[in-house]
Amino acid sequence: MEYPFDRNFSFPRRTFINRLATLYDNWRVTVRERRQVEKVTIIPAKNVHALSVTDLPAVFVAHNEIALIPAFLSHYRRLGVTRFICLDDVSIDGTREYLMEQEDVDVWTSPIRFEAARRGRRWREALFER
Repeated sequence: MEYPFDRNFSFPRRTFINRLATLYDNWRVTVRERRQVEKVTIIPAKNVHALSVTDLPAVFVAHNEIALIPAFLSHYRRLGVTRFICLDDVSIDGTREYLMEQEDVDVWTSPIRFEAARRGRRWREALFER
């Protein structure tokens, strides 16, 4: 089977104006992010143990996921994940309680909701800092 494109294919060159527009857009995003100096607060919902050298952690966000969480944990345990770090976004269906029963899951919460935390990005950054 032959490659579907002509071998002499090349991407069109971007004009100077297009490159300036990209730089301007990047600058706007950077300025907006710098304005958001509010620190995200994350709180452990149960005792959190430090990761050991041999731990392979998985970080995830959950919100009312009780139907999926048991299969999710089982799947990743089979793949070799030894610790789960979950930030629960105010679940009301029993997700938090189920996760807190698991020995290998650290559960965190935050008073800031998912959307306000830049779709969870600021939560993940706060977790990685810890």
